[in-house]
Amino acid sequence: MVLIVLLAVPTLLWWQPPTPDQWFWLITLSLFGTAGQWLITRAYQVGEAAALAPLDFSRLLLASFTGFVFFAEIPRLTTWIGAAIVIGATLYTIRKNARVNAPPAAAA
Repeated sequence: MVLIVLLAVPTLLWWQPPTPDQWFWLITLSLFGTAGQWLITRAYQVGEAAALAPLDFSRLLLASFTGFVFFAEIPRLTTWIGAAIVIGATLYTIRKNARVNAPPAAAA
């Protein structure tokens, strides 16, 4: 509510109606964004939070890829180092959880 009030003035001063192409992309973005949020919510309802949390870190990779493809941004070395740490920690956590939750081996 605060943002609506604060952004009303600049919106009224500088508003430009979207073009048909912009409307298409706004609608497409809103549909995919809504679907993504619904799917994440649904995943947390049916899945285990500890198993789903590491997948949330994939946003770093997606953001870097999007920046490279659409904005010609080259990720810095610190981004690559951070991504390697996140991916390594995620893989370690997934493997550790798989061992802890694995059923005991049957005696032969």
